[in-house]
Amino acid sequence: MLNMKNILFKLLLIIVLLGLRFSAQASCKITGNLPVYKGAKFHIRNLESALNEYHGNLLDQGIIDENGNFESLLKVSKTGEAILYIDQTFFRLWIGEGSLAISSSGSKLDFKGTLAGENRFLYNAKFMQPYLIPSPLAYKPSQLDEYISKWSSLQDERLKRLEEEKKNGLPADFVSRMRSEILNSTMYAKNQFPSLQGITTDTLPKDYFGFWDGFHILDDDPNQRAYMNALLDYAEFKAKKNHPQAMEDRAMLIRHEVAFLDSILSERPKTLEAIKGELALFLIKYFDDKILLEELIKSFRADYPISPYVTVIDKKWSEKTSRQNKKISFTLRDTSGNEVSTDEFLGKVVYVDFWGSWCKACLEEMPAAAKLREKFEGRDVVFLYLDFYDSKSQWLNAIKLHSINGINLKAEARDLPYFNDFFGVSQGFPRYAVIDRNGILKTTGAPAPSDKSVIEFLEKILKG
Repeated sequence: MLNMKNILFKLLLIIVLLGLRFSAQASCKITGNLPVYKGAKFHIRNLESALNEYHGNLLDQGIIDENGNFESLLKVSKTGEAILYIDQTFFRLWIGEGSLAISSSGSKLDFKGTLAGENRFLYNAKFMQPYLIPSPLAYKPSQLDEYISKWSSLQDERLKRLEEEKKNGLPADFVSRMRSEILNSTMYAKNQFPSLQGITTDTLPKDYFGFWDGFHILDDDPNQRAYMNALLDYAEFKAKKNHPQAMEDRAMLIRHEVAFLDSILSERPKTLEAIKGELALFLIKYFDDKILLEELIKSFRADYPISPYVTVIDKKWSEKTSRQNKKISFTLRDTSGNEVSTDEFLGKVVYVDFWGSWCKACLEEMPAAAKLREKFEGRDVVFLYLDFYDSKSQWLNAIKLHSINGINLKAEARDLPYFNDFFGVSQGFPRYAVIDRNGILKTTGAPAPSDKSVIEFLEKILKG
């Protein structure tokens, strides 16, 4: 009898624990009426990071009906961000237990439900559709003051709106998070402008980087994207300031950045693990110093042997090393429908730009790409632009609109396995590769056209 009671007690305990577990998964109902997107596919994701190649976790997917209506019932463990993707655009949402109804009125969106307040703020403060804010590359170097002024004004407007909405009942944790995001996104934007525009530090106003005085280390939460971006830029700024002799040695500068991060995040282990893991994956993708990369990877494995980043880092490093120094040969069609083979470019260095008309970051690089072509005009450098995922009309229109005057070729669906195996295109766009005079792939992580190091990089490949 005693044994039976023990069994029953254990069964009841299991049921209670299971009930607690499932009760932690709250329901979030999202409905929408967006006639402009009728018939379009949608999907909702969250927790996008380098660990999942920024694909995130799929929460739901479906098709918007002929009247522009859709409904989605999500299971969520806590409040936080999610991304609603519709066709080639996206909306950054705030989800949690409760409901959210999204509707369009003309060109504007309206929100109802228990989560309306948070999402209305995201929308009005231009966080929901961040791509509507002009990027640094939409300006000219001479427009530095205008760019800084607009971001300062945007920050003031956002903070004012946040305080107003706080009085209307926005949750305190949401207000705190958004205040941090407002300040950190502004610092990040201001820090990015000089590097993306090729402006050297000595030509900037003496107090230009004074905004970093307002940067603060937050609690141990690596899930705040704006903070993590600003934190990495802050580390680079401090490394340059404390070690000016390393400014011309990118590898040495990165070592100083990592050491600085170790010093300021010693009591925030989750943040330190995440930022070092993300940095390692970023450098594997875009950097080619084998000694430095192997050093960072070895150190990360030793410090975080059971980190989920270790598996991803090892996978990406293996893929990268297996691609390099392979003979490249492929044939695609140009804008006139003629076949063009890379074998035709033997004897020249080929700078390959992987892009698509749907990729805003790719298109923002095109003005810099035009300047790069001018810089190497008459030299043995071929600028090859490979379009992916566009229809022919979209491709041709984008070439004309953005004056992409290099050699333009289009990849089709059947070509994807080859380009993924050799160039890793599934890892995302934009992507830049370089093939040497002998047709050997030297890197799938070449500097972007706007990166001031790209000229020196190509000159080095030209010299062999």
